[in-house]
Amino acid sequence: MHRIGLTGGIASGKSTVTELLQAAGALILDADLLAHELMQPEGPAYAEILTAFGPDILQPDGQIDRQKLGAHVFENPAALARLNACVHPHVHAALRARSQSLASAAAQADKNWLLISAIPLLYENKLESLFDKVLVVYCSENQQMQRLMARNQLSENAARQRIAAQLPIESKKARADAVIDNSGTLEQTHNQVKQWLGEFSWDTYVV
Repeated sequence: MHRIGLTGGIASGKSTVTELLQAAGALILDADLLAHELMQPEGPAYAEILTAFGPDILQPDGQIDRQKLGAHVFENPAALARLNACVHPHVHAALRARSQSLASAAAQADKNWLLISAIPLLYENKLESLFDKVLVVYCSENQQMQRLMARNQLSENAARQRIAAQLPIESKKARADAVIDNSGTLEQTHNQVKQWLGEFSWDTYVV
């Protein structure tokens, strides 16, 4: 089984590319979705976050108010580090466990699947060694700004804070084994994805 780490900058188009890869038959593990699961009241990160930030971050139904929590931590680097310490170890453990399970299933089925682990902070958390290759989804920082402001209804200052919390997109691009440039049209991005997939010998995953 091919193990690929997919990363990029915030609002660079990682979700778009993972959707194209999944539609082509790749397996997707999404670190953001795992984090959402782990932050639910029954999840292992919930109690740690509540201890670290107090009950003010909760919605009336007991769910964590991610918008309120995000606004707080991106204005406070120490708080962001505290949140990451609560969530990231659980996410990484879940990614490893699911990857191992899929590798066992692939071996039993005698299939060479393509497993894509989408991890926004892959380089920041030094996870490159877990993968055969790292694929970076790229657009310029100015495009990140414009897309993030439009997508999340953020001010320019708030968008800059979120972008600054990650390794610069140009640094990620320079370190990548391969790059999908998502600064153009969806068709252009799709063509790059198809070209990149053609570099592998792999089996389509069918549910």
